[in-house]
Amino acid sequence: MANADGIDPRERDQIAATGDFYRRSTMGTYGAAILTGGIAVLSYFYA
Repeated sequence: MANADGIDPRERDQIAATGDFYRRSTMGTYGAAILTGGIAVLSYFYA
């Protein structure tokens, strides 16, 4: 059953889930890079 905008609600949920997963994985990648960089800087200063 398509809504007025012609997108199947299940398809919309799938698109939303994909976008959310993409956002999370992107933030996770940035977070890991920042964390790794921070540890490298700290170990450099305190070595």
